[in-house]
Amino acid sequence: MKKVKSNGIGFLEASVMFVLVLFIAIGIGVKMNSGDSEVAVQATEVEQVVEVIEPAPIEIVDEVEEVEVITVTESSLDRREIYTENTPASVIYADAEQAYTDKEFRQAAELFTVYTDRRPQNAWGFYMLGLSSWKNGELEAANDALTHALVIKPDHFKSMVNLARVQLEQRDAAAALVNIENAVALRSSDSAALRVLARTYGELQRTEEAAAVYNEILSTDPDDVWTLNNLGLLYIMKGDYGKATAPLAKAVTIDSSVACFHNNLGLALEQEGFLASAVDCFVEAVAIDSLYTKAVASLIRIEALLPAQAGTVVDLDQLAASFTPEIAEADVEGLAMATIEIADTDEEVETISEEIIENEPQVITEDDADK
Repeated sequence: MKKVKSNGIGFLEASVMFVLVLFIAIGIGVKMNSGDSEVAVQATEVEQVVEVIEPAPIEIVDEVEEVEVITVTESSLDRREIYTENTPASVIYADAEQAYTDKEFRQAAELFTVYTDRRPQNAWGFYMLGLSSWKNGELEAANDALTHALVIKPDHFKSMVNLARVQLEQRDAAAALVNIENAVALRSSDSAALRVLARTYGELQRTEEAAAVYNEILSTDPDDVWTLNNLGLLYIMKGDYGKATAPLAKAVTIDSSVACFHNNLGLALEQEGFLASAVDCFVEAVAIDSLYTKAVASLIRIEALLPAQAGTVVDLDQLAASFTPEIAEADVEGLAMATIEIADTDEEVETISEEIIENEPQVITEDDADK
């Protein structure tokens, strides 16, 4: 049989070629798909980067944060909260005493309240509580504390004297007399106690006895400025201005730094007709204490009278040298009571003169809180 040569591709060859073409086609398709995937991934990565570096809203923060500063003074603190049950009482007392010395009287009263709670049998604690309360304007609390000190220690001299002073401010001269007489019975030569006794006599209108006690003090201590001032005040209240000028002038020459001394002397000199000298006294009082409203008012009033009534200028040194204590020979307890009325308020004062009603003379009490 004769073989015929075929010009086409054999079945086997065609099959191989078909498989090869199919393989190539599949390979190309895979590559194309792979390329699309890379593009997608790259696009996604770019989007993510763009999202990350997107600038956020800018917030400016100061390098140093501003903090509100609140100034707290010691007087604004309730110091009682500082002390625990384990705080030694000696520490509390020392702090309270320092507050009193610094004239922080409210704080001192609070701390002495803590101290007396810890030491309820210590008379000195209640004594200092009384002084602190008094100086803080709490008369009733001061009275209670000083009275309690005397319950603990009935012979506590300073509590007697200062309780009498507090009671005088409370307008209870009868109660003050009991306490101050007890104090004088303990220490008959103590000038502070005697001075309070004289003030009490004056409040009770026993002016002759008051003058006798003041003069007794001055007979042993002629330079006691507080007694000189109070004696002068007593004479003013009696209307005896001539007698008032000498002790007041002596008080001023010994201690010229006290505004009240000058004011009281000015009142006495005015009533004696020495207006020019009275003006000088009021000028000095205002120079020492510019807020001394009574002296300021008197100065304005008298300066308006000066051109027509200048009068004679008094030699204060000579006037001061003329003062000598009057020692009464009679028993002060047997002296008759005076009849003048001591007004309870400034508005009721009418015993000096119409011109000086607004400027009532003052008793000095700077030394009253003896510790």
